[in-house]
Amino acid sequence: MKFKNIILAIILICTPAIIFAQDTNPKTITIRKLTKELSKNIQIVDVRTPKEFHEEHIKNSINYDFKSDEFKSLISNLNKEKPVYLYCRTGKRSAEAAVQLKNSGFKEVYSLKGGITKWKKRKLNIE
Repeated sequence: MKFKNIILAIILICTPAIIFAQDTNPKTITIRKLTKELSKNIQIVDVRTPKEFHEEHIKNSINYDFKSDEFKSLISNLNKEKPVYLYCRTGKRSAEAAVQLKNSGFKEVYSLKGGITKWKKRKLNIE
């Protein structure tokens, strides 16, 4: 009886944590796959600072600085039902931003593997 009570207590304690656990493993997308998606009307977001964005960015991307106080309100401009492709310099910020979008109800969110640094190494177009 005591063992059953302990198991029940563990289940009751752990269940809310499991239910409300955040998705901490964002999906990544390769440069090759993203270049194919660029021909479509997609949501591509540069999550770097405005200064970094103005220096160079992937064509047709918009800039929502992940580290800014406005990031949460800016993402409300995106369609939660359509895929969102995020990138930064190397992939770290975009991965963090992807987790936040996913936990905000976005269906499909991808972080560009290697970021714009790898994009430039492949000699792909930037603006």
